Amino acid sequence: MDYHGGPATGSPSTPGGVRALVKRLASENPAWGYRRIHGELAGLGHRLGASTVWAILKAERLDPAPRRSGPTWQQFLTAQAAVA
Repeated sequence: MDYHGGPATGSPSTPGGVRALVKRLASENPAWGYRRIHGELAGLGHRLGASTVWAILKAERLDPAPRRSGPTWQQFLTAQAAVA
């Protein structure tokens, strides 16, 4: 129950071990984004949202999505239009 006598609201806090695992997966797999890390954790049986993974990475000042190399969106569209 919360302070006002009603049921507690909101999500439970993320255990420290899960937070550490998120940081470890991100540091050992720099090409993975937060959705990939979320998928791996779900496969291991951890129930947390992708936004929670994103928030953990952001709080640790880790980029939540890898910087992708390659063409810009405009370059991609121009190349696709040239093929069609």
